[in-house]
Amino acid sequence: MIGDSITLHGTLSDYDAALVNEGGYSAEYRAKDGTTMYSLLIRHSKEKVAKGEVAMDRHNVQVTATFAPTTAFPNGHTAQAYIVLRLPPAADAAEAIDLVGMIVGVLKGPLDDYATVGQILNWES
Repeated sequence: MIGDSITLHGTLSDYDAALVNEGGYSAEYRAKDGTTMYSLLIRHSKEKVAKGEVAMDRHNVQVTATFAPTTAFPNGHTAQAYIVLRLPPAADAAEAIDLVGMIVGVLKGPLDDYATVGQILNWES
């Protein structure tokens, strides 16, 4: 288990999320900031192995923001970001760490201004 709480480091603020559910191969943490609820969900699974293939573990990490109703969104809305870490159980964690660093680097962009995220949201690739 990671712990009873975890800090969600955002670009605007940090949020202390408390463990609300843990069991089996998953855990969920939540933090509330005003009318916005943040949820971190971590799930682990093993893929079925086809004959001759390498066994793979999957580690899903998902952050969801649930926003209260506004004029633009009378029923409120959600936004999500997630990543899947997929590698053999015996693989060196450094392999996944390097890949995560690459994704974060691409999203932050060369000026650390997250401009690439805006480009992706504008359907650029």
